[in-house]
Amino acid sequence: MLEEALQLAASGNRGRALALLDGAIRLSPHLWQARQYRGEIHLEEADGAEAALKDFTEAIQLAPGEPHLYILRSHVFTLLGHDSSARTDLESAARLGGETGAPA
Repeated sequence: MLEEALQLAASGNRGRALALLDGAIRLSPHLWQARQYRGEIHLEEADGAEAALKDFTEAIQLAPGEPHLYILRSHVFTLLGHDSSARTDLESAARLGGETGAPA
């Protein structure tokens, strides 16, 4: 299901991809990857930052040890102008061993 959603999004069918991910979340509420992918799709939308933030935050609640989720959420915080929160997430990612992409 997740792979199919990614393929749909890549082909420009974001609506169907989001619907598929919504279904995956209904079937498996603890599937944090579905929230991550849905957040990434929302990031491609002009007004999708708030929805992406919600998805990444929910994914982090389900999988707090995944550093890349903090990096994704940091990006959204930066887009929204929440620099302090963005820095905090980058620090969390670094503590967890994730590559932050931030200058040394």
